[in-house]
Amino acid sequence: MQSFIIISKDIQKAKERIEIMAKERKISKFDIFSLQTEKTVGIADIRGLSKQIFLKPIQGEQKIVVLEAFFGISIDAQNAFLKVLEEPPFSTTIIIVASSNFFLPTILSRCVLIELDKEISIDKKEEEEILKIISSLEEMEVGERLKTAQNLSKDKQQALIFLEKLIIITRNEMVKKGDTSLSQKLKVLQKYYKELKQSNVNLRLSLENLFLEI
Repeated sequence: MQSFIIISKDIQKAKERIEIMAKERKISKFDIFSLQTEKTVGIADIRGLSKQIFLKPIQGEQKIVVLEAFFGISIDAQNAFLKVLEEPPFSTTIIIVASSNFFLPTILSRCVLIELDKEISIDKKEEEEILKIISSLEEMEVGERLKTAQNLSKDKQQALIFLEKLIIITRNEMVKKGDTSLSQKLKVLQKYYKELKQSNVNLRLSLENLFLEI
């Protein structure tokens, strides 16, 4: 998934998350383009942004294009943006930033949703326990992985909270240590988190697939 929606009432908090995402992808500040508007985003804005999305990065192999939609985005503009979100260029990560979730289901289905104001806190003990899980994943036998999935599958909401914590800590470790091997784990975690949150898939089966794939 190359497209993201960041929801936060704190503009600075959203920008800090974008900086983290740029570091994860080793994207230079010269390859980050932001479209800032002081009104509702319209079709003309989307057309201009679409041209920017298909330009080559200036310095590296990847770039980030940010659409700041703090004042909203019209239905027509969202529909116009669908085509780009369906087939974005491989070199571009698209990030839409907004203060609330006013997006069409068709837009949401093509993006990873990050709601910063709802992110949960993690205490030191939890962080240490989750770090142990992350470090031991590759050494786990199939039976251990399936047992972990079984333990989590008793409550969907608790499973989602655990996966959210796992994603946050994995991302933080990757940025802190510059460990690119965690990038693939993060992508897998985000894929299954989105699947569990936005659909009615079998919870246990989805978690088993996650822990077998990660």
